[in-house]
Amino acid sequence: MAKVLVSTYTNFPDGILDPFRQEFIDTLVKEGNEILLLRSNDFIQDYTKNNCLLSSVDVPALTDRITSFEPDLIFSFNHSGLFHGFHKLIDCPIGIWLVDGPSYIADRDIFKRNADRYNVFSPVRAFEGDLIEEYGMQAKQIHYLPFCSNFENESHIKTQNISFVGTYFYGHHLKDKLQAISRDRSVWARTKSLLQSYLTDRNLPWLRRLQKFRLENIFDNPFDEAAILNVIAINSRIKTLDAVQDLGLTIYGTANWIEVYEYSLDLAMSFDPKPVLLKDDLQSIYNNSEITINISHAQARGGLPWRVFDVMASGSVLVSNEAEDLRNIFGDLAIPTYQTPSEAHFVCQKLLADKPLRETIVASSNEAIRAGHRFQNRITTIGEVLGVNLLPGGTGSCERISNERVEQEKEKIKAKSISLNETNGDSNSNRAELEGEPTIYFSIEAFYSDDLNFNQARSQKKKEIVAIGNPLSVEFNFEGGPEYLRLDIGNYFSHHGSPKVTITATRAEEEKVYQLDLEKDIIEKSQFLYENNEIICGFDPFCVFKNPFRNEHIQLRFESTLLSGL
Repeated sequence: MAKVLVSTYTNFPDGILDPFRQEFIDTLVKEGNEILLLRSNDFIQDYTKNNCLLSSVDVPALTDRITSFEPDLIFSFNHSGLFHGFHKLIDCPIGIWLVDGPSYIADRDIFKRNADRYNVFSPVRAFEGDLIEEYGMQAKQIHYLPFCSNFENESHIKTQNISFVGTYFYGHHLKDKLQAISRDRSVWARTKSLLQSYLTDRNLPWLRRLQKFRLENIFDNPFDEAAILNVIAINSRIKTLDAVQDLGLTIYGTANWIEVYEYSLDLAMSFDPKPVLLKDDLQSIYNNSEITINISHAQARGGLPWRVFDVMASGSVLVSNEAEDLRNIFGDLAIPTYQTPSEAHFVCQKLLADKPLRETIVASSNEAIRAGHRFQNRITTIGEVLGVNLLPGGTGSCERISNERVEQEKEKIKAKSISLNETNGDSNSNRAELEGEPTIYFSIEAFYSDDLNFNQARSQKKKEIVAIGNPLSVEFNFEGGPEYLRLDIGNYFSHHGSPKVTITATRAEEEKVYQLDLEKDIIEKSQFLYENNEIICGFDPFCVFKNPFRNEHIQLRFESTLLSGL
């Protein structure tokens, strides 16, 4: 039995892992391994970007739990959770499986300092150049490992013609950059050329791309390329899905798909808001669909998302944008592809009219996945590369490391909530039954700038533990009185009652307090709606407003009752 410490984050509520990561862990357990799971959301401040521990973490207890486990292997997705000092605790192989592009590697500084300890499994061959040039890896440490699927083709009556499950990306960081450079025509022209270069040379490493167009001083944030690729990806998704929506399309995914109404009301009304969190949810959608369309993220660079493998394992026909790995991995297998939105419409229309063809494609796709693209196949490869037998047989197990202080705080909040409800009776009936409601980490980031060019070098981020229905209060302190302020209220959907934003001049002779008018004072916003004394925030929301106390030390405070959130 191999002992494997798995470190990963989740973007899903209540600590649920996405179907891919959960299936990876389940397969390791099924094959007889002992798993210790470190869910980085529980321990890390900003788990997708850095690996700094929360102040609530009992560091000696955490390190003792890891060292006493004595892992034979440490495995992380996107390098998340490998906190400062981690590498000195255990001397064993460390594997990193990228589920996004290199720009999403959590805490690149730690990664680069410890690059010689890692073997990186990349789902895209083109990532190798970035890993070598920007992250200090050697070619022998990088291993091509496509995704896989354990989905099954279950007998279902087809209830929908075409489905798409995915994220509505939003890159407001790119918007901020474009606004900042819009008056410099030379920089604007070079930026336009940079964006167009992804059509002709998508594999050029980011730093060399910046040097080519002399934009190193403009795009200076490590996540700038991620923002660009997000915008390119959502452009492609909107255009392709709008082209096929008249054939009977249903979209599932992030709640902010509703925002597409500004481009296409028909497309917005194709969105089904029901949550898709578990393997059974996703597998059922694919098995209920005649066709499932794949529109790869721009970062894929010819690689394949796990959607491709899941659909091919199910009872749905995969229709995909053209990608090199469709041919590299599946050879001459007849997978319907398209290059343009109009071609996607033509291919889908033809398939919907030809049931025997659909059945033939599904059967050959199922066989291709069974033949070599299950999680057991990938785990075998990982074990061979890292020198650990991950197929020992026997009975496996999985235990999650808990942050005891966080868990205790959650219980205190829940108990307090129940006590308040008993006192208040039915006066807040829509908030009252809090027992069983999720307690979540809620993050708020405040940016400051004198020219509307916001970046994370000039920001503060706070994370609070709060139960649904409870008060939320976060404050930030800034020196020098910047002209503009921006609040990013959460990362995903949230709903706030009785919101209040106040700005206080803290060192004035007489304390001055200004309460923001959330209707009139907001000069720019995205995924942010204020009405009836409530705020509804979508994916990656923000609001921008002027600071009323220029050149003074200020305190910015956000207060609300968190009615719901992810």
